[in-house]
Amino acid sequence: AGIRQAASSSVTAFTGSISNDTIYALSNTDPLSGVVVTGILMTGSTASGTSLTVSKNYIYSFSNLSTNSFAELRGINLTGGINTLHNNMVSLGTDAEGTPLTNNLTICGIYETGGSNRFSFNSIYIGGTGVTGTNKSYALRSLTTGVTRIYSNNIFHNARSGTGKHYAIQLSGTGVNPGGLTSVNNLFFANGTGGILGLY
Repeated sequence: AGIRQAASSSVTAFTGSISNDTIYALSNTDPLSGVVVTGILMTGSTASGTSLTVSKNYIYSFSNLSTNSFAELRGINLTGGINTLHNNMVSLGTDAEGTPLTNNLTICGIYETGGSNRFSFNSIYIGGTGVTGTNKSYALRSLTTGVTRIYSNNIFHNARSGTGKHYAIQLSGTGVNPGGLTSVNNLFFANGTGGILGLY
């Protein structure tokens, strides 16, 4: 990962920020490994009083040349903590020269599997044309359930195009209004070949 924030304890409060960073051109050149190239990885504490802010970061132009079906790109990956993310920009799907990544990658602009998280005024873009394989891409992929996850005034645009399915958003949960979920004033757009607005 470009930046990794980790807390080893669920009972010790942690406060801090990751702000005004540029993370770009991270790459994996091993053609066979299932490497996950990640911009920011957050695995923080859920203790009372914890607060981590991630803001004004620019994350873009990662590369992963692996043909392994487990190879991925992730802009921001949240697995725990109490987090506020605002005014970040993520752009994935082309390398540092602007060449589309056409191999069979899973790409997630934001990948959320844990934590209590608030997102506002973030811009997430997934691109690339001529994509092969069946792996999927997501501007936002949220697999958490029953915890706070608030999305407001964000842009989630997936323009990736080719085989496979390319989602603006994936949400986990059950029922019409899953517990803990709030989504208001967001823009979701999936306009490439294979583009799908959402998966629930």
